Amino acid sequence: MFQLPLVAVRATQATCNLPPDKALSFQHVALRHAKAHGSKILLGLLFSTAISLLAYRRRSLSRSGIAGAIVTGTTTFG
Repeated sequence: MFQLPLVAVRATQATCNLPPDKALSFQHVALRHAKAHGSKILLGLLFSTAISLLAYRRRSLSRSGIAGAIVTGTTTFG
């Protein structure tokens, strides 16, 4: 059986050039990411709703097609 050789890896400490009061913690970065993701989902919901209602008015979608278009558009965009 094939075995990979063991290799020693030396860990180095990450350095940050920012002063401690300006450095972002992991929680701040995670919170920013969550807010950005929520905004992206909301934007996808708005776009997909507008497009599906326009398609419904032009008689290209049925009522159940509106729901499917909104769900698909939101998940694709977000």
